[in-house]
Amino acid sequence: ERILARYSNVAPPEDGVWQLWLIRDGLPAPQSIGLISRETGADGEAELRFTEPLLPAGDLLAISLEPVGGS
Repeated sequence: ERILARYSNVAPPEDGVWQLWLIRDGLPAPQSIGLISRETGADGEAELRFTEPLLPAGDLLAISLEPVGGS
């Protein structure tokens, strides 16, 4: 599964990174999909790869602010 993350109207944090998470019923905890940081392309896009297909009827994507390197 390919996920294209794009930020707009906001800059990545100076002292951390955003971490993208999958929240799915049946998983014991949120699963990290990847990091979106200042090193993301100049166009504000980051392509993240995820090994499982997303389920349109129940998966939730969430973003958290984490220390550099992720949680």
